[in-house]
Amino acid sequence: MIFLLLPTGLTFAICASELIRDESTPNNDMGSWFFITFASILWPVALPSILRKKYSDWANRDGGFIAAQRVNAEQPEELSALPQSPLVFAR
Repeated sequence: MIFLLLPTGLTFAICASELIRDESTPNNDMGSWFFITFASILWPVALPSILRKKYSDWANRDGGFIAAQRVNAEQPEELSALPQSPLVFAR
């Protein structure tokens, strides 16, 4: 039973925290709370996509732990002869 309620609660908590932080939607909007309840019931679909979106936002922000960054056009001459990859890991 806990294996069903834990992901449901996690989905509800993530969605509710985003609703509370969103300043464009009033917190007493019943449609938003209905959607959060619906997403919590369908957590096997909703939770993985929510976590994927949160991880991709975290990984792509500046200074992320393993954030991929574009290679600068200005490189030392000895490195310009090496094959270049469009992405490198943050240093």
